[in-house]
Amino acid sequence: MAEGYTVQGSCLCKSIQFVAKGVDFSNILRCNCSICERLGRTSVRLKSQNRIFLLDEDKKETPVDTENIHSFVARGYSLVPFVPFPEKRVVGEDESYHCFCKKCGTHVFTLFFYKPMGGHSSTVNVCALDVESIGKSMKELTRIENMTYVDGRETFGSRKGEPWDFGSW
Repeated sequence: MAEGYTVQGSCLCKSIQFVAKGVDFSNILRCNCSICERLGRTSVRLKSQNRIFLLDEDKKETPVDTENIHSFVARGYSLVPFVPFPEKRVVGEDESYHCFCKKCGTHVFTLFFYKPMGGHSSTVNVCALDVESIGKSMKELTRIENMTYVDGRETFGSRKGEPWDFGSW
């Protein structure tokens, strides 16, 4: 049964602090697309009805639109580098915003729209989450049997067991 944790996270320098709701740790993802592969990214997809919220200085949840977030946009197979994060969070079809801290460079989350995966969705960098605060460990979460490998280069299929071509364990 899928879990639905609420977990706080941050970039390395703490300029971006956020809370992710609906985190399903039963499905840790490794994608073989050129972006995820170069970032060494291990992520978790959020349940579609849940979102990512920034935490302000008083730890209140605010929508994701801040001066500390930069993103680069993947539209189909082309990149539009280093664009300001969209204030209204409108992500177009077959488009993804890979969001990172403009101060320390930590990749924190990705917002995307892809019809075969149910439309609007998001993934969070597992390494940016405070998993210890909910009694989990990174070692436990990233065991091979917990990993789902996504073919972000060609089919957008997913499977357990082993990575797709160009992917990593």
